[in-house]
Amino acid sequence: MKKNGFVCRKKNGMEEKNLASAIFEVENDTHLLDYKTYDGVPIWMISRWYLLHDIIGGKLLDYESPERMRSVNTKMINYIFKTAKYNFSHKEMFNAKSIFLLATNRKTLINNKYYNRYVDHFYEEYPEQSLVIEQAPLDWEWPFPRVNADVYFDAIGRVEGEIRSRFYYKKDYVKVCEMLMLFCKRVKLLFDIRIQNKEFEYIAIYISKLIVSMRYQSIWLNKKLTKDTKVVIAVGSGFPHYYFTNRMLRRRGIISVELQHGYITKNNIMYNYADVLVNKAQVKAGIPDFILTYGEWWNSQMNCPIKKVSIGNPYHEYCIKKISQVSKKNRNILIIGVGENTRDYISLAAFLRKNIKDYHTKFRPHPGEMIKAIKIINEGGYSIELDKNIDIYTTLANTSIIIGEVSTVLFEAIGIVNRIIVSNTKYTHTYLPEHPFETFNTGEDLVKKINNPYNCKYFENEMLWAECWKENYRKFIDSII
Repeated sequence: MKKNGFVCRKKNGMEEKNLASAIFEVENDTHLLDYKTYDGVPIWMISRWYLLHDIIGGKLLDYESPERMRSVNTKMINYIFKTAKYNFSHKEMFNAKSIFLLATNRKTLINNKYYNRYVDHFYEEYPEQSLVIEQAPLDWEWPFPRVNADVYFDAIGRVEGEIRSRFYYKKDYVKVCEMLMLFCKRVKLLFDIRIQNKEFEYIAIYISKLIVSMRYQSIWLNKKLTKDTKVVIAVGSGFPHYYFTNRMLRRRGIISVELQHGYITKNNIMYNYADVLVNKAQVKAGIPDFILTYGEWWNSQMNCPIKKVSIGNPYHEYCIKKISQVSKKNRNILIIGVGENTRDYISLAAFLRKNIKDYHTKFRPHPGEMIKAIKIINEGGYSIELDKNIDIYTTLANTSIIIGEVSTVLFEAIGIVNRIIVSNTKYTHTYLPEHPFETFNTGEDLVKKINNPYNCKYFENEMLWAECWKENYRKFIDSII
């Protein structure tokens, strides 16, 4: 079968398949769930994103995911000490809190105070019942002063989990290797790709350490929950490697809820499974009870066996109201990074700056690739400007054309910028199979499109962003507590 012009052909003559379908075919074997950690968690669930997206996706689509571990430096150490001191003096925060809101630190500024754009809106609806537990910022910056002071930090638990993984990873290592042998066998059968011994060892150790780390995060959170806790709403809890935490919450009778925090498509590995696995009890046991989504369109992009509730996107709604009167006559182009293919997009930004003189071009790296982007720019001597605005909507309000590959920002930009143009690559065809945007094939092709006006009809906003998020959220909370 051929879709969007990109195919993956098995060398033994198997029929052609869409690359994403081929990637999902790797896990189309129930025996992958047979290999479990010593405490009964399917190793495949913990490792499937890393193996399917980073390893196989990277090989088939020729990308390299950014380093997921942050380096140890004095700023990090200072942050950890501050966190320990802060948490110790705020232990009473957990008393009488029924709603836990867990989030990465996606900061923005409101009245010169830090604001977590993922969860602080929800906190404000039930301030007496809610507590925010927040991860460390990528830059280790101390996130104060802030709008919401009812916040606790999980950095100590995460660091301790990483340290433990260095010493205890061998407890599950043998079973991890057994699962990997089946995985490698299927990869060889499907793609004629052989995982070499050195890479096999690296992958096995990484997964074994990830298991220890995620297990300890569950243990850490379990100690913080109280008899008053009714629901945990977490950014990323729908990711398979949160299996330990979701299983723990279910055993305690606490409702687990995922909070949509980015784009989801039918080929998103986090929220879609191969047909033979999707309804297996071992899969359902490790995913949340609910996911709160931006709108109905996103619900249609998942086959994950989870209850989907459309509530809207609070921060998007807040920002749209603020910038609705901004002029669209600016001459600014923004290129959005996705975490992969960083060098390609830096090169594209440099190409546009050279070939389109009447526009000003900036590159905005994904938060996880900022350090990598700066290194590439400095080493390559590129003369490009990075967009470092804390708030993406500040940038969008002053952008005429946005260019990207696969990003939530492409959808957030609808109704704000004049044009949205997507790179026509294997990566886009695989991870963004359905979209309403213009496309381009080469830098020269992009220059021609920019110089020729084009009117494109995008999705109806109501399908992407449900209205009345406050009423929707309150209705949901009142139905489960």
